[in-house]
Amino acid sequence: MKTVEEKAKEYVSNQFSRLEHSYEMQEMIFRTEDGFIAGYNEAMRWRDPKEELPENVGLYLCKCKKQLGFYFDIVFFNKVWRSDNVIVWRPIE
Repeated sequence: MKTVEEKAKEYVSNQFSRLEHSYEMQEMIFRTEDGFIAGYNEAMRWRDPKEELPENVGLYLCKCKKQLGFYFDIVFFNKVWRSDNVIVWRPIE
């Protein structure tokens, strides 16, 4: 399984493989890799429902509490969680 950094380098090399490499191009490659990694980190970030709720109606991956620990569930959000057990959530990417 590839790391995020390896995936970013592969993505960038596929996008810029045919272009001439110069100082400006190298700078653009570094910025593209950083942007790819920043987007990945934002997508994988868990959010606390007490601090931040989803903006859109839909299904979200949630970590929910139970008596002896936690479980993962896909929960429907329509301005109200359809589960009172949600600890953290994130969009399904």
